[in-house]
Amino acid sequence: MEKVAIGKIVKAIGLNGEVKVISLTDFPLKRFKSGKEIELLNELDNDLVKTTIEKVRLHRHLYILKFKGLDTIESVLPFLNYLIVSKKDRTIEKTGSFYYDDLVNCKVVNESNELLGKVIKVEDHPAHQTLRVLSKTNKLFFVPFVHFFIKNVDLEKKVITINEIKGLV
Repeated sequence: MEKVAIGKIVKAIGLNGEVKVISLTDFPLKRFKSGKEIELLNELDNDLVKTTIEKVRLHRHLYILKFKGLDTIESVLPFLNYLIVSKKDRTIEKTGSFYYDDLVNCKVVNESNELLGKVIKVEDHPAHQTLRVLSKTNKLFFVPFVHFFIKNVDLEKKVITINEIKGLV
């Protein structure tokens, strides 16, 4: 079963075990729901704790979550900086959307099918997502993940075809 990070716990608030969460998903209203089973992951030691979201509310650009069984500030403090992970659910994806980790390690080719490099990271910028690509010569270049540049994404073959313009690579 594939999993995806949907949020990161950044702060404990109040005395009743609520936490502030930065959303790491394009589908927060479907991911952060009361009754949804999730896991809390410590990236440093891969500690994984299963729990269920009890309550959710939005405060400015952050989500305030309350987990079942974690009812005090002391019970949530150990989970600061943990990731919230959930099963990958392809049914909530919009057509033409991708999980970032599906794009990492894809080959990047131009429209003549020449290998340009490999995606090493997908970065989320306010205007759009950007592919960070390591070229054949070990130099970094960036490709905006917009229709003008991205011509095709073939996840089965792990190949992304781009419109290569002068100065991009």
